[in-house]
Amino acid sequence: MKLKILAFAAMFATTAFALSPGMRVCAKWSSGWYLATLIEKQGQKWKVLYADGDKSELTEGEIRELPWNPGLNAGDRVLSSWNGSPKMYGGKVLETLGLSYKIKWDDGSEPSWVPAAQLLKE
Repeated sequence: MKLKILAFAAMFATTAFALSPGMRVCAKWSSGWYLATLIEKQGQKWKVLYADGDKSELTEGEIRELPWNPGLNAGDRVLSSWNGSPKMYGGKVLETLGLSYKIKWDDGSEPSWVPAAQLLKE
């Protein structure tokens, strides 16, 4: 039991301190999630620059790190940029090729390939 508690604490500590200025992230906006860059932390909030030029201040709970290699498999649910758009859309991984993933979009759009840096496992 003690080992499980230590493992959970280590996971939480890593997540809480993973964010840093300049990092590309997936950030909450009123109508969904968008690609963004962290500017700086002020108190409990981060200044965020969205890929479309908008700015905001968000808590860590409204920010998700975009891993360079999300390690996805066919069938995994994702939030992903579509066709280079800053808005993140829901979909499912159909197949993988290196660090690219073919996504079947929830809205029925034709499946397309997306680089790992533009998607996040749900």
